[in-house]
Amino acid sequence: MLRESVVHELLIEQMDRLISPSREVFRWVVDRIINEHAASNDSVEQLKQSLSQRITRLENISETLYDDKLAGEITKERYEAKKADIQKQLMELHDQLEIAATTTQEVHEDAVEIIELTQHAKAQYTDTNMGNDAKRTILTKLFDEIVYIGGSVSVKLSSLAESIAKRSDETRQIMETQKVLNQTAKSNEINRG
Repeated sequence: MLRESVVHELLIEQMDRLISPSREVFRWVVDRIINEHAASNDSVEQLKQSLSQRITRLENISETLYDDKLAGEITKERYEAKKADIQKQLMELHDQLEIAATTTQEVHEDAVEIIELTQHAKAQYTDTNMGNDAKRTILTKLFDEIVYIGGSVSVKLSSLAESIAKRSDETRQIMETQKVLNQTAKSNEINRG
């Protein structure tokens, strides 16, 4: 039988991987993401504006096409073919506009929230005053899977959390290597005396 404490230890171990060993580097990365989003958001807004203009233009063409049909300037068959083509284009443009709208600010804010959560998750999760609902929220934001099979537990971080864990692991390795190099250089300096 699996003990709850084993699961908690595994989750805490994974949350520990998420913590950046350098607060300054972490803050710099988050600030850069925010600033780059602001810059890229301008191009997304231009895309949305362009799509809206194309939609308006096609809607105007559709109205003109209908007027031409009523005036007898085009055949019913030609009208139906053109109308179907315009409706298809409008549907595609509306889909593109919806994607552009949802992939901008909302997704960016969620990503920044998760990135910042990675640095506090362990402390919050281990806080004895934290309720189960709050702990569950942390788990759902950071983990895609927590599975118990055949007497063992496996956890899978979300793709964003896994990326952060890998970068934090790499940063820890670099900082440890640098620490060793600095100690070696100091020892060599002392030995040369």
